[in-house]
Amino acid sequence: MSPEWLTTAVRPARVRTAVLCRNEGSSYPLDSWGYSVADWVRFPWEPEPAPGHVTEPLPPLTGLNRRPEPSRPRT
Repeated sequence: MSPEWLTTAVRPARVRTAVLCRNEGSSYPLDSWGYSVADWVRFPWEPEPAPGHVTEPLPPLTGLNRRPEPSRPRT
């Protein structure tokens, strides 16, 4: 579902995006994300991986990454 339905229904002044894991190969412009990852992420609520499939836990999250705010013209 595209985000246009939200702006049409609610008419917010701004819509921001935030995710736990951002794929390093993605070009989607996020506002905030916890981890930049290059591999598949298995979340705790997903089924267990196949036997023999090696997983590696993410380190504790200590902060968020943020896209730089656009410069505002001085008035």
